[in-house]
Parts: sequence; structure tokens; C-alpha cells
Amino acid sequence: AIHPDWSPAGGQLAYVTSFDVWKMDADGSNQTSVVDTEFEDVFPSWSPDGSRIAYKHDVADGGGPNKWQEIYVVDADGSSRTRLTDNETLDSWPDWSPDGLKIVFVSGRDGNREIYVMDADGSNQTRLTNSTGEDIEPVWSRDGTKIVFQSKRDGDDFEIYVMDADGSNQTRLTNNSVDDTHADWSLDDGKIVFVRSGNRVWTMDADGSNQASSLVEVGNVYWPRYRPR
Repeated sequence: AIHPDWSPAGGQLAYVTSFDVWKMDADGSNQTSVVDTEFEDVFPSWSPDGSRIAYKHDVADGGGPNKWQEIYVVDADGSSRTRLTDNETLDSWPDWSPDGLKIVFVSGRDGNREIYVMDADGSNQTRLTNSTGEDIEPVWSRDGTKIVFQSKRDGDDFEIYVMDADGSNQTRLTNNSVDDTHADWSLDDGKIVFVRSGNRVWTMDADGSNQASSLVEVGNVYWPRYRPR
């Protein structure tokens, strides 16, 4: 079970198991399938009103061996599945803006993977980053003004970056010889939680200062997420 995402009220979690999207109550009860297809359905993201879930779906090329990935959205009960992107490439890692009007995502349509944004109905798809390295895993701040993401633009390792919601003021927050990944904003946007070297949960202030290990894990750690209240 991977890729957890809290519902806006914090009462449920969307997650992925066997590469399909499920949801459950916060205590682990009422585990229910939302999306179940023959291909991978991953990276679920709740809409701010809790009514829909965006996710990445593998699409088969004419039923053949080649696949590409697209962004879909589905009602939280599994109905009304709708495709938002249509490119023979990677479109992945969707995240809703706090006002529910936009979705930020990753696409490889112009070469290496970069961050894009679109309206919640799939229109007005616009590129936000343009770097020589991969830019992936974008997450909106709670107030909607910024987006945190991870990038390899300055070397072989992923580092945490932040930018304004329109793509301006792209700023590096971490600088290490290991990967810094899987960032998420605290409820007041004052902190960012992330994973360092694949096995430590760290936090830092939103400007990159005061980096500290908050939890030591045995084994690999992925996708820490703050729970809404």
C-alpha cells in the first residue's frame, strides 16, 4: 500500500494497492476500491471539496506493448471517470490547487519530465518549469501561492525546490549528496516534511532553514503527509 493522500477533512486516506486506487477511513477500516483497471492507477490526489480524486493511469497503445501515462479524475465513489490529458508520453503526479480550480502535474511531452499546470477540467495546460534535469512530484502549498517539488537540475541527486504558483522564483531549498524527495507542506505552510536518502523523515522551515531529522526509520520511507484537521 503506497502513495497515501489525506481527504480534505482528514477522515479518509486515498492510497494505492496492487497498482489500483483505494480509499479507507483514517483508522484503516472500510477499505474500498475506487479505481480498478488492468493497468497501473497510482498517485491519487483528493480535490479540496472531497468529491473527486485525480490520479495517473497507464494507457495501452492500441492494445500493444507500448504504454503511456495520462491524468484522470474520478468521483470519490468510483463513478464518472474522466480523462484530462492526452499525450503519448508520461503525464503523472497530479495535485489539486487548494481552491479546486487547477491541477499541477508532471509531463514528459517536451522532452525530460517537467512541471505543468492545467484547469481542473483539463484545459489550458501550461508548462511551469524548464530545466535540464527532471522536475517531479509537485505539491501545492495550503494557501495556493507556492508549489514544492523535487528536481535533478543541479546534479545527479534529487533536491527540494519551491516556486511561486505561476512558475516564477524557483528556489533550491536542500543541497546534499543524497536524494531529498517526497515533500509536503505543513498545515500552516511554515514547514516542509520530506525524505532524505530514502530512509529518514526530515522537516525544515519553508525557506529551507532549520533542517532536522524528525523520525528515524528502519528500511525505506516514502511519501510522508501531514494530516488535515
